[in-house]
Formats: sequence, structure tokens, C-alpha cells
Amino acid sequence: MSTYLIAFAIGDLVNETATAKDGTQISFWAWNADLGTDEVGLSGPWMDRLNVSLDTSVKCFEVLSDYMAFKFPLPKLDHLALPQFSYGGMENWGLITYDYNFVLFKDGVKI
Repeated sequence: MSTYLIAFAIGDLVNETATAKDGTQISFWAWNADLGTDEVGLSGPWMDRLNVSLDTSVKCFEVLSDYMAFKFPLPKLDHLALPQFSYGGMENWGLITYDYNFVLFKDGVKI
């Protein structure tokens, strides 16, 4: 692993976690704050959006793992939605970060 691929996040965060069929723990994290809009806030809809993002992440992880016949080398994979992130996304060793506008959707929203 290259050292420039290490990432960590510190802050008041909330998360939802699920286990993929190969045993990998997958978590989706988001900032625990009211961002001042009706689209994103800590109340119920925020956690609902985490669940939608987590479910989608687990499904994609499993499909890609099966398709490529690849066993993910880490015991866990974390996703982090950030309110102010200059890049659309950034993949690091075990932590993938996103601008929350790209990953936190209400259930039933067509992407």
C-alpha cells in the first residue's frame, strides 16, 4: 500500500453498517449536523439517506466482487459523505470520500 493512500476522518459523524456476503463490514458515514437545507439534515431523512447509500454500496460491492472473482483484502470498507468536498470523490485505502450531493439520496429517487 502506498502511504499517500491513507485517509482518516475526525468529527461528529453518524453511520450505518452492513456486512457483505463475503464478511466485509461496509459502513456509510456522514456529518452529524444540520446543513441548513430541507434536503440534508440530521433528522429522519438524513439517516434514511444513509441507509439508501449503504444498501446501494453493498449491492455494488457484491456484484463487482463476484464479477471480477476478487476477494477484498481488508476486513472493512468505509464510505464518507462530506458537506464541503472540493472533489466529486476520492478513493483511499479502506475509506472512500464523496461530496454528499453525489451519494445521499431519498429512497425512490431515480439517479
